[in-house]
Amino acid sequence: MEVDILEFKVPVENNKTLFVWDIQPSHTETHIYDGLSHVFSSFGPLYLLKVCPNAPLNPPGFYALMKFYSAAQASKAQRQTDGRPLLQSSPLKVLLLL
Repeated sequence: MEVDILEFKVPVENNKTLFVWDIQPSHTETHIYDGLSHVFSSFGPLYLLKVCPNAPLNPPGFYALMKFYSAAQASKAQRQTDGRPLLQSSPLKVLLLL
């Protein structure tokens, strides 16, 4: 069993932040938030989860930003979720910000 000791202070490093995009507008923002929270919190505690609509000049849909307390958990979440259809039939794109 792998154990991380976490300090519950505001994470400021980018290596703990994930950017998720290509979220289809087939669900409400609240449903997307709940689904992402369920999936990504299974990798470790989240400090932040924010779901936003795409900018007006982009196709309809959403993107999300989430920040973990642990860089290792953020990295594991990115590796195991990128390119997978987590909330919809098409794959999501998940990028670990560095």
